Amino acid sequence: MHMNEALLMKLGWGLLVNSNSYWAHVLCSKYGFDPTIISTSLPTKYGSYLWKAIGRVWLKVLQRLRWNVRDGKRIRFWQDAWVADVGPLVNLAVAPIPEAILHDWVADAISFDGSWNWSRFGFLLPHNVVLMIAAIKPPTPISKADQFYWGSSNSRMFTARTAYNLILGNVVQDEEVRWKSIWKWRGPHRIQMFLWLAAKERIKCKAELYRRHIGVDMICMRCGYAVEDTAHALRDCVTSRRIWNMLLAGRENVSFFTLPTRDWIFTNIQGTGNHGNNREWSCIFRVAIWCIWVARNHMVRDIRVRVEEILRTFEAFQSDSGLRVQNMFGWLPPRLPYYKLNSDGAKKGSGLVGAGGLIRDATGRWHGGLCMNIGICSVTIAELWGLYQGLILAWQMGIILLVVEIDSLCVTQLLNKKSLNATLSLVNDILGLLSRDWQVSVHHVYREANFAADFMASHALTLPLGLHYFTTPPLGVKTWLRNDGLGTAFPRVFKP
Repeated sequence: MHMNEALLMKLGWGLLVNSNSYWAHVLCSKYGFDPTIISTSLPTKYGSYLWKAIGRVWLKVLQRLRWNVRDGKRIRFWQDAWVADVGPLVNLAVAPIPEAILHDWVADAISFDGSWNWSRFGFLLPHNVVLMIAAIKPPTPISKADQFYWGSSNSRMFTARTAYNLILGNVVQDEEVRWKSIWKWRGPHRIQMFLWLAAKERIKCKAELYRRHIGVDMICMRCGYAVEDTAHALRDCVTSRRIWNMLLAGRENVSFFTLPTRDWIFTNIQGTGNHGNNREWSCIFRVAIWCIWVARNHMVRDIRVRVEEILRTFEAFQSDSGLRVQNMFGWLPPRLPYYKLNSDGAKKGSGLVGAGGLIRDATGRWHGGLCMNIGICSVTIAELWGLYQGLILAWQMGIILLVVEIDSLCVTQLLNKKSLNATLSLVNDILGLLSRDWQVSVHHVYREANFAADFMASHALTLPLGLHYFTTPPLGVKTWLRNDGLGTAFPRVFKP
């Protein structure tokens, strides 16, 4: 039933994004529905079973519809969801909204200089929402039309899977997290595979072999218990229980021996049980459950030797995971006649974000810088703002040969993901700047080679909201400029 709803939601979404397709055109024409005007309901008083079924899930489709601001002429300021994940602003107003602006478009909220007209709506919204709006690029008349996207997917594309998760709430997501916890552990694949089989209760214990008509009985070979299922083989058998009691010494073991098999495995590998250091216990548990199974298969009865082997194996995994390699990184000047732009984003614990950047030549000489106190948004958006404003500054300075360095791998990947360009206006604007008549290359660097830009981004958070240009370096950044000029490198530690 839930999957049927998800598939109907997929058809409903298709009416909006594929309105020119033949099937959508037939349905919309037959029932008088205009897909360019997103209404809160479908005209389903008369119609086929399919049309009425789509109408029943229509509100669920609109529930996760989000808008990307471009020209601001299709988005209703108060009724549509266009600010992060806060939903329609009409539900957040701290005072009655005047009738004169209740039906405004987003384009109506712009002042003559192209910035947000705070006097029109700022006093009607909570301060944190105002800061979220400040982080959104104001619409411009020359931009393309506003576009909507599916807000339940990281790719911003509708999928039946995300619709299904939306219908069920967090149940499916929690279950996915549990299963993924098996494979995220950086341990031997044989142990991962065994845990996966154990969680599905499909290991080759006596009960499973009997179920498959392979064994002649289900009696435990070690203690003589009548049924050796997964839980008995790995936990409840006298031999297994003695091992667990020795490993749990000094730790809380409430409900350890009473949980259902699957919950027992996931509780321990996710570290949600009360066993002291959860990360350490998670690793010990994985190793122990594997060693108990191996011992069972070899009929090993020396429990103390088995416990010592488990702890030695665990310590070996810990030492392997602790191996590190150190390399040195620092800022490098561009080759003549290029200039270099370094940009970055920063975030405070309060949620406020800033962006910054600076432009230097091949000798390391300062040519300009910027700081932007953005408001509230994600760090990725802050990084995009820093890159965008830095490119504008370089263009205004007449630079035609430019190397750009940013320490956000996510941003460089976004610039290459064509599927996301339609729903991220900042990415579109950056790509538009890069396509102008100049030579620009964008590179990812480590933070150790981007400390000066990192300072500018953090410095932005001490300034008033908005964009600030610097013709001379701020006092605090001079130390980093001096280090970069001297070729100072900083250590960075990697896992091999």
